Amino acid sequence: MYGDGMNIYGRCRKAAGLTQEQAAELLDCGVRTLASWECGTHTPPDDKVMAMCQIYRVPALAVEHLRQSSELAASILPEMQEKPLAQAVLSLLSAIRAFNTAELDWGLMEIAADGAVSPEERRGFDFLMCRLEGVVEASFELRLSREAQNKKPADTEAPTGHIKRCENH
Repeated sequence: MYGDGMNIYGRCRKAAGLTQEQAAELLDCGVRTLASWECGTHTPPDDKVMAMCQIYRVPALAVEHLRQSSELAASILPEMQEKPLAQAVLSLLSAIRAFNTAELDWGLMEIAADGAVSPEERRGFDFLMCRLEGVVEASFELRLSREAQNKKPADTEAPTGHIKRCENH
């Protein structure tokens, strides 16, 4: 909860320049219902949060909603900062480079080569997992950046022959 009495849902609505009345109409819900979500009295259902993400143009709201509404999700999903596309790309590449430069990828391969993490390997494995958290967080930030959500209609092919497009895109 923020000092102005609004949580993430209200802050995203305000940032989108919408009144509660306008947002409630677009979300097909009552103003009182929306107000109860924004002050934290009730948690909005997932389908309404997905609609908020689209209407408010804040894809990262979905992750924050999951983190706030589920203890399990909060333990798995990283905390994120919304970043512009270019900054999100640079953050991801920097995190990957830091992991590879330290040759931590080789340590991870050595530990996992036999398909199990032995008690002797546990400390090193946990260290590597902590270092990978930066890569995971940066991946989420890139995936959910506003600019990445704005699809260009014409060019869906990969920029080089080395990179293949995902089959389901």
